[in-house]
Amino acid sequence: MATNLALDQDFLDRAIRVSGEPTQKAAVTRALQEFIARREQQRVAELFGKLDWDSVYEQKAERGRKSCACSLIQVYGRLAFVGKTKGTFYFTMQ
Repeated sequence: MATNLALDQDFLDRAIRVSGEPTQKAAVTRALQEFIARREQQRVAELFGKLDWDSVYEQKAERGRKSCACSLIQVYGRLAFVGKTKGTFYFTMQ
């Protein structure tokens, strides 16, 4: 999709130089990808200390279970849902 943007040329030149991308489009695309990834990481980091830890959860024991939600993997950004046991949700970073 074509989009016209009025970008500061100094920032654009610096982004091309720092990223090593060969074109302006590639540099802007890379910058947007990294911006999005960083914001998603910040949202995950904000959850630290807010989720309850289940001390009895055993990852290896859950591997063989086929009939529960533990076999379901839904990826949201870089955070993957790996299961729910006894009302507790488990996530892993990808």
